[in-house]
Amino acid sequence: MNFIFLHLIALLSGFSLMGYEILGSRILAPYFGGSVYVWGAIISVFMLGLSIGYPIGGVMADKRGRVSDIAWILLCTIIFIFAVSFIGKIICYNLSSMNMDIRYSVLLASMCLFLFPCICLGLISPYLVKLTINKQNKIGRRVGSVYCASTIGSIIGTLFVSFYLITLVGTSSGIRILCIPLLLAAIISLLCIGYIFSKRGGYAAKRMNK
Repeated sequence: MNFIFLHLIALLSGFSLMGYEILGSRILAPYFGGSVYVWGAIISVFMLGLSIGYPIGGVMADKRGRVSDIAWILLCTIIFIFAVSFIGKIICYNLSSMNMDIRYSVLLASMCLFLFPCICLGLISPYLVKLTINKQNKIGRRVGSVYCASTIGSIIGTLFVSFYLITLVGTSSGIRILCIPLLLAAIISLLCIGYIFSKRGGYAAKRMNK
């Protein structure tokens, strides 16, 4: 069952990540437009954040590998994204008002709004891979299944946000709603700890939280 829990975390994290990317473009659009510069900046910052988060998450998972760490990482992400829903437009307005080339101002705005949560969400995948591996001969299968769940979540998040959420509630409220899947993922990570303790007498959980 903990295997299912961990894959649900991957799916929900992927859902919010891509949903945030779509909504992020809506935050930037009134101040920087919807040009190729905007999308180039958004995609680059998201990829940068993940590329920073993956190796750091791998090191942390090897040293700690605690399921509870995932809940704390998600909580930090939620707080930041929730704050962006209120101050994101202020940041964009101030940066767009500066006498700066639009390519650099939109890149700076993207880094302010997206880099930190992308790093945090990048930390999670290595943790999930570490926690799902229990046999050496199934490492490839476990890694593939975790990234499959994350990618499926990203697809669902992209379609849901772009097709429905923006139309229904708008940008700021949509960003706040994206915190709900992350909160569910945090709760699931805590339920995963409880399940392991109850079903395995605490041995496996102690191993995962040593």
